Amino acid sequence: MRGTPGNASGETAAESGRTVAENAVASGRLTWLALEPITGRTHQLRVHCAAMGWPIVGDSIYGNGPRFGEPTLHLHARQISIPLSRNKPPVVVTAPVPPHLHQRMRACGWNGE
Repeated sequence: MRGTPGNASGETAAESGRTVAENAVASGRLTWLALEPITGRTHQLRVHCAAMGWPIVGDSIYGNGPRFGEPTLHLHARQISIPLSRNKPPVVVTAPVPPHLHQRMRACGWNGE
């Protein structure tokens, strides 16, 4: 598969990380996924989605997105939780969905929140 180099143990990039996919909402040819990378491999979410046959919209490396122009990569870190210590709760940061994702997210049932 294009763009999936191996690592020292001989695994492809799609085999060397772990990702959890849930909350799939499909609409025609689009699906809205909530992805949680369990390991922190480079391009992990993009590689795993492409390996499963559902590349991320606009992915010009692992999918069939254009190098320039629209659609741009439709990957968004909605929320990140950073543990600081055992004695304190993690810092949780939530980001709004960027405007270039709105149309396709609404097609999948997103209500703007």
